[in-house]
Amino acid sequence: MAIKIKPDDNPKPKMTVAEFMDELSTRKSKNAPKKPGRPPSGKVRVTMLLKPGTIAKFKATGKGWQSRMSDILDKAEV
Repeated sequence: MAIKIKPDDNPKPKMTVAEFMDELSTRKSKNAPKKPGRPPSGKVRVTMLLKPGTIAKFKATGKGWQSRMSDILDKAEV
């Protein structure tokens, strides 16, 4: 059994190699890798050593303890 392929009724106009390459360069790839991680928050990551009791007190206040700690540090006079 043979399968007949019907030509397109409206074939796309042919483009030059330069036009084709230009179109390819402006397209976004569907499989383009995404940037890892969260979007920028305007914050700076730091590492500091604190007493275990200090961390335990803040953690005991529940979810969002890091933000509360940051607020207290913001209010502190240095």
